[in-house]
Amino acid sequence: MISDKVLKKQTLFSKWGPFSKAATLSVAFFWIGCGGSNPTKDYGNLTDKAVPAQNFTPEVKYVEVTKTVYGGTTDMVGSDVLVIRPQTGMFFAEGVLATYSIYANILLSNVTFDLIAEGLPAGAKLERSTSNPKTWVLSWTAPYGTVNKETTKELPIVLRIANIKADKQDKLDLINKINTPVSTSLMVLRKLGQPVVLKVSGLSETVEEGSETTFTVDVKAAGRSPENPPRLILNFDRNGAINTDPKTGQSISYEENGLRYIMMKPEDKGATYINSEGVWRYKFTFIAKEAGGIGPRHKKDGSIDTNATEMYVRFTFVAASGELESEPLTTHLKIKLTDSAAPASASEKKK
Repeated sequence: MISDKVLKKQTLFSKWGPFSKAATLSVAFFWIGCGGSNPTKDYGNLTDKAVPAQNFTPEVKYVEVTKTVYGGTTDMVGSDVLVIRPQTGMFFAEGVLATYSIYANILLSNVTFDLIAEGLPAGAKLERSTSNPKTWVLSWTAPYGTVNKETTKELPIVLRIANIKADKQDKLDLINKINTPVSTSLMVLRKLGQPVVLKVSGLSETVEEGSETTFTVDVKAAGRSPENPPRLILNFDRNGAINTDPKTGQSISYEENGLRYIMMKPEDKGATYINSEGVWRYKFTFIAKEAGGIGPRHKKDGSIDTNATEMYVRFTFVAASGELESEPLTTHLKIKLTDSAAPASASEKKK
């Protein structure tokens, strides 16, 4: 057992540190300087046996300099502690649902947080994954028309850690100090949707000869900017002039080319963008007369009808967007002829 006196000496020398070694060297040099005399001759009790060294454990202190220790693990500093890692290349085609994963984590124990996104477009959602609490899912269906005349559009967003809770204030202070937002972008690709002729409005089934009727045609062509309407094509299928009953196959009427009676007045030129779903409205006028009078009328079998009191016309609308074309929408119309317009009978012509 080590005595208190020895412990005091050891403590003294351990506190002196390097100075104790210097003192030992000074004593050694002093012995050498005595010449041939024996400095121990007056100390009969001393022996030649070596004195065993005393064992002791020096006190050691660990000084924290640049790193903080939590739970026995040295936590990294800066961006290595707080991680926000969005998926590379988040592309969204108009009209198509797309989802992307965003990883976020704080590498400290007993810490909870949320991930928020600033600048998300309308309809986009950022939600924590139900299967992985360190992953958030960004989902969005980019509306048609998000991209104008360009082929792509970049939408910048900012990802940020929020609603942070920790079991110790120093952790919270550290996180707030290094909580730097991450900027990224959503890339939207323009996609032209299949065009559709929705409806023809304003025309009744029968019009009087000589009348003028304004009507409209609504067309949906998703993926186009408001100032870039689709094309509207007017057709008449001359080969199918005889209108037949689809159930019986019997001839119903002979339909003339209705395009001869349709015009677009100067004030109605162009199309009007009517809603954000990519719908345009075209305005036309149906004029039930011609400069040279109403054209020839035909019977159901296609022969000329000299005593007709009415005639049938038809015309077809097709919408085109890029290389895509809609299904045709055909309008059938009856023109009721006036007495003055009715052709003279053969007996009347002889008079």
